[in-house]
Amino acid sequence: MNRQEKKRLKTIATIKIVFMELLLEGVVFEDITVKEITERADFNRSTFYLYFQDKHELAESLFNEALQAYTHAVMSPYEEGQIVGLDGDVPSDRLIFDCIAENKQLFSALDRLQIPPTIYERMEQTCLALFSTNIQLVQEKTEPSIDYNLFLHYQVAAMIGLIKYWIRNNFEETAPYMTEQFRSFYTSRVKTMNITQK
Repeated sequence: MNRQEKKRLKTIATIKIVFMELLLEGVVFEDITVKEITERADFNRSTFYLYFQDKHELAESLFNEALQAYTHAVMSPYEEGQIVGLDGDVPSDRLIFDCIAENKQLFSALDRLQIPPTIYERMEQTCLALFSTNIQLVQEKTEPSIDYNLFLHYQVAAMIGLIKYWIRNNFEETAPYMTEQFRSFYTSRVKTMNITQK
């Protein structure tokens, strides 16, 4: 990589970091301006427009970066044509939580970026697509039989819901702990419901 390319990548990274910092400081997307980004980054506005058409394109670049990392975490343990025995553990579970932990600033900023579709909706659609085309879960035979599509939506919604909880609680738990807890849900069963009146 030559010096010019390194400078280009560094400039893009700086613009993204400043944008994320503003979001994490509580500035809503609608109030963020290109001028504010470039002044904080110590660039002129023309530098911003060399790489992004506007702040919407900048936001999309963050979404894409997060989804690429998330997709890699989901897919990396598997090879095409491979059959993986799970025995209660999905190899990608740990990698997904590790991915989120390694990109805390990115995912926390996107949590604040309430542009539809949100990061959680995009993650859900990405995961549903992967587990509908690239990966097929083989279930144990049960009576009554379990509808695969319903099962898939249930599992994905559970994972995304847990990730959202984790992010919004400032990553109080570690990635290994989150993985362990999520995996325990596969085998955990609710035995009773204790109702108390107020």
